[in-house]
Amino acid sequence: LYIELDAKKSLGFAKEAYELASTNAAVCDTLGWSYYKNGQINQALTYLVKAHQLDQNLADATYHLAILYREQGQKQVAVAFLKQAVASADPEFSARVQANMLLNHWST
Repeated sequence: LYIELDAKKSLGFAKEAYELASTNAAVCDTLGWSYYKNGQINQALTYLVKAHQLDQNLADATYHLAILYREQGQKQVAVAFLKQAVASADPEFSARVQANMLLNHWST
C-alpha cells in the first residue's frame, strides 16, 4: 500500500526488507513492484520473476508480472500470467477484481 503513496520511499524500505528476507516471495514481489513503480523495469522483472519462482501461488506477484509483461508488449505471456492469478486460491490476492476486469479486456 505504501508503494502507491510514496514510490521512492517504499523502494528504500523494500530494499531493506529484501536484505533481511531475500527468499520470501512476498518481499521479492514488494521489491519488484517498488522498482516497477519507480520506472526501473529491468530490476522489477528480476524480483517479480524471483517472487513467482519462490511461490507460484502468490497471486499478487503473478498479477504484477502480467502487468509488466503487458506493458512490454508481450500480450500472450501477460494473459497467461493473468489467468494464473485469477485462478489462484490465494486468499490474500488484493487485486482479484482488477485482474478479472483486465483479463476480460485483454482476452478480446
